[in-house]
Amino acid sequence: MGVLWRGSCPQPLGSEVSTLVPPEEHSDSIHQAYQLLGIPLGERPDNLTAELCSTLITRLDINQGIPPSSSIRALPIAATNSPDGTRWTGPDVILAGIAESPRSNVSIRASTHCRKVLLRGDRAVGVEVVDLESKELYQIHAQVIVLAADAFRTPQILYNSGIRPAHLGRHFNDHLQVTLQVVLSQPLQEVAAVASQQVDLGAQGCWIPFADESRPFHGQVLYGFQEDLRSERPLAVTAGISLYGRKEITGDDRVILHDTQRDIYDMPTISLHYRWTRQDRKTIDHLKLSALDIAHQLGVPSRHDPNVLPPGASLHYQGTMRMGATELESVCDAYGRVHTLSNVYVGGGGLIETSTACNPTLTAVALAHRSAKRISIEMKGGSKK
Repeated sequence: MGVLWRGSCPQPLGSEVSTLVPPEEHSDSIHQAYQLLGIPLGERPDNLTAELCSTLITRLDINQGIPPSSSIRALPIAATNSPDGTRWTGPDVILAGIAESPRSNVSIRASTHCRKVLLRGDRAVGVEVVDLESKELYQIHAQVIVLAADAFRTPQILYNSGIRPAHLGRHFNDHLQVTLQVVLSQPLQEVAAVASQQVDLGAQGCWIPFADESRPFHGQVLYGFQEDLRSERPLAVTAGISLYGRKEITGDDRVILHDTQRDIYDMPTISLHYRWTRQDRKTIDHLKLSALDIAHQLGVPSRHDPNVLPPGASLHYQGTMRMGATELESVCDAYGRVHTLSNVYVGGGGLIETSTACNPTLTAVALAHRSAKRISIEMKGGSKK
């Protein structure tokens, strides 16, 4: 997501949080994910962010009885501001020089496509890969295999390997999303004029957290400047409001993998079966009304009917290799280990089994850290408990 991703990393709250992970482990994993993603902790928001949050807290949180845990605040973003500008978190930040260390055993192979997991009984012995430039097909042997190739391609690799649990590809989940632009009120414009001289505003924004029945959506208010090209001075400050709703999860929403059709990489082709339910359409109507309400609290909305993004547009794909207690209801356990195999793990947003409203990035990284910790202990001969 290094190209498309803006870096928003809100954490799940209330019923968004998986019950499969003990609360103390969940809290620790979220904290570790913040560190891995380079999200500044305790940094004071810029003046405009602070004023936006204060305005919305006064007009929305207090009036609607929102609990303190879901109070509106600065959006956690995987980026850091410096005098040289904004540095967005990418693989270079997360790996933090591991591959370049003289003692490292990490190997990064570009232009390499993983085709299948090589099995021997209930264990994997390696993977089969192809060099996309030379077309050479070869094997990499390993003690443990971790697949994290996104919510579509990880199921594709498992399927091509003959690993086909009943729930593979099912429970596909994508967020419902509504957007609306607003021209900020004059008082907020004046705050922005001062803030723009103090900090790079590209890496901050306002977070409207999920709050179950009180506020059943996650929201972001991200701002930008409309400039006078002749003077290079801002004419107005606009804010983009994005609200994400919870999708009703069903087993019929799924990634379908085809044995008889192959793609350009000689893998099973993928098609999707996905639809909005009656409940989803009610949620979208609520999101539209909420977006207008938020816009009116901040200024003048650009239109009377907010944009409803088409299915799949959020890019927050989840659920296709969901975790659970047994293979009767899921693909893997709460550590990402595929139920039917002893040393094959999966990672990414596809593990998330709950209906969430917030972006899945932080949750996916938190789950990955928890899995990596468990794998490390097991490889060193530690207890599995």
